[in-house]
Amino acid sequence: MWLFFTKALRFGDSTPRVMMMQTAANFAVTAACGVYVFGDALSVQWWMGASLIGAGLVALNVERPEFECEGADHAMGIDEESKKSK
Repeated sequence: MWLFFTKALRFGDSTPRVMMMQTAANFAVTAACGVYVFGDALSVQWWMGASLIGAGLVALNVERPEFECEGADHAMGIDEESKKSK
């Protein structure tokens, strides 16, 4: 687990992305070890759970458009002209 975390830290540009890469790598290694080392069969429920966790991680890491805050006066509907007339 620490190996994947340190490698993800090297390649990631932000902490949430690093956590997403680490979690995905841990799921992949866990699945591979379960199948090849222990002979486990991965059920549909396991795949659905892993998919939901992956989708949640992606949803948390999606780039959101940034907006520019124009100040409290703009939010309250006060413009520069009405301020000057007072």
